[in-house]
Amino acid sequence: QKVAESLMPEPLRTSINEAVRSLLARNSTGFSEMAEPDMMQIINPVQRPLSSEVFCTVFKAWEKRQKLQLSYCSAKGTQRDMVFEPHVLAWQSGVWYLKGLLCGTPKYSYRKPYDTILAVHRILAAERIVASFQGDQRLLESVKKGKLFEFSRYPEVRLHFLPTVALQARERFANEPECMQQEADGSLLVTLKDLAEYEAVDLILWVRGEVRVLAPEALRNEVIRIGEALLRNQK
Repeated sequence: QKVAESLMPEPLRTSINEAVRSLLARNSTGFSEMAEPDMMQIINPVQRPLSSEVFCTVFKAWEKRQKLQLSYCSAKGTQRDMVFEPHVLAWQSGVWYLKGLLCGTPKYSYRKPYDTILAVHRILAAERIVASFQGDQRLLESVKKGKLFEFSRYPEVRLHFLPTVALQARERFANEPECMQQEADGSLLVTLKDLAEYEAVDLILWVRGEVRVLAPEALRNEVIRIGEALLRNQK
């Protein structure tokens, strides 16, 4: 219920809450009588504002495997109309996304639909089409493997976290102990496989630069470029 309150817009949030209350009216909660559920909160500060009408239309189309006719605004501000198959509905870092197949426009169908990612909050209008589609397991598997986006990736990244941030790094990678090597001076060597370029940069910014990039050279150069841009833009 708390997850639904945090992630779902209205009216789905209310529908889920009502369903949970109905279940709890007939079943034990499993909590102690002293527990105050409202004292347990899920903090989601970067949730993008969503149109309830658009989200409900998208959700129903995803649920029933119906195609959508959309009016969509890209990150560059360009608006376009499209016909889209919503195969996977995914939430990541405060944003709802659709991963599916772009089939064409309302006036023209592509000979071969192609994979596309859409941010739900950028959908200006949505309408369900009678036409249905078969689920594509290939798209689902790519998301389950952590590849919602097809970003450029580094085959291997080697980072040397300085002693001042070694504890935070150990906590972050606690589920992957094989990737860590403790050094005598308290620092930590971390080797990560198949890492998206933006994820590698995020790691370096996360520890405010208290890390050395050992490999690859391309990442080291990118960090230097970002540092130079930061210095230049503060003048």
